[in-house]
Amino acid sequence: MRLPPTFIGAFLLCIAQMASSYAEDTFSNWEASFPVTAAPARVYYRAHYIDRRGESHELQVWRNGDRQVRRRTDAAIDLYADKDDAGNLDYRIVDHSRNVLIHADRLALYRVGRFPNWLGLAHVLDTPIGGYTITALPQPPQSTQFGECKWIRLQVDQLKTPSNICWSQAWGIPLMIKGLPDGKEDIEFSIEEVHEFQPNEDTIFMIDDKDLVDGF
Repeated sequence: MRLPPTFIGAFLLCIAQMASSYAEDTFSNWEASFPVTAAPARVYYRAHYIDRRGESHELQVWRNGDRQVRRRTDAAIDLYADKDDAGNLDYRIVDHSRNVLIHADRLALYRVGRFPNWLGLAHVLDTPIGGYTITALPQPPQSTQFGECKWIRLQVDQLKTPSNICWSQAWGIPLMIKGLPDGKEDIEFSIEEVHEFQPNEDTIFMIDDKDLVDGF
């Protein structure tokens, strides 16, 4: 529908205000359900997850506050993300199978259809694109070897089935995620190890590139 020119300015202003309000409300709702501010700055965790093809993978993540993160998948791919003072992310990807080092910023990744955001990289879960519903489940917090976690159901509008997520406020990550295909619970993600690491472990975020070929 085309709007008369006399209404375009007011319409755009209204949309901008609505979008800003929606974004703030969405983030506020997400942060209240999946808080990360109480977690330690330097956290390492190792997890297993099942991809959409039903294949199992190992994920290792080193998170240094809100400035650095390293994600290693199956000891085959390392992704390093560094955030500058303006909040921009710089990515370096090491493909160990091909000995390739790829440098990319967010714009480059958008161009190839990848949309990694900080929350998803550092805390596993990212705010979904589009609508979603969060429901606190009635069962009490679950005790695990890594501390307590609270069960929350997340239904993303774009997905057919919801997920049950056991969220750890202490670590700022889910300790377990269960999918619900056909009403049955399947473990899709589970933490195997989590602990803090020391500030002097700077080599975690350094890349030895002497045997690597530069990519784009």
